[in-house]
Amino acid sequence: MKISTGSCGKPVENLYLDSGSLLVERFAQDECKISTGACGNLLTLLRERQLTGHRFSTGGQNMALKVKAAGDAAQRFVDNGAAAGKQYEQGVTGAGQDWQAGASAAKQTYADGVQDAISRDAYSKGIQAAGASKYERKAREVGVARFPQGVRAAKSDYQQNVEPYLETLRGLSLSPRRPAGDPQNFNRVQEVGLALRRRKIAG
Repeated sequence: MKISTGSCGKPVENLYLDSGSLLVERFAQDECKISTGACGNLLTLLRERQLTGHRFSTGGQNMALKVKAAGDAAQRFVDNGAAAGKQYEQGVTGAGQDWQAGASAAKQTYADGVQDAISRDAYSKGIQAAGASKYERKAREVGVARFPQGVRAAKSDYQQNVEPYLETLRGLSLSPRRPAGDPQNFNRVQEVGLALRRRKIAG
């Protein structure tokens, strides 16, 4: 891909890869033309505040891209994410209705995506790509600290969700218990299992 600076002749500087998008970190403040040469594809500039006063065109000279190292990108990801707690809270506050409406409307899209993933064997490939070591590392380094906190936060949800099943069990009248080892005792297990299953699929 050819990238040029057009009529002003000043270079585009410090291009780096961030979340899969090509960003321009800094370029001349003068009104410049930035182009992609023969391929004819315009650069995607996500930082809108840097677009003011700049025009885009095709044609120009070859220029090597300066791409940040993966380690630098990872550190930027950690630093920005760690400092974004307040913004996250602001973003989710009052967003429940939008989430519910959007998720409900995406029912068919979800089904199509699942079928596409099945056709590509994406689930199995994802497991193999992650590997056993990542599973253990993330569970140990992240899950151990978060598990107790998550359980405490889920108390009211657990109580609400388990109550219908407890109510189902309270309403059961099981067949008589037989002597130990009698195969008919397994009927009692089946009665419980079938009742709980009916409750689950009833919604």
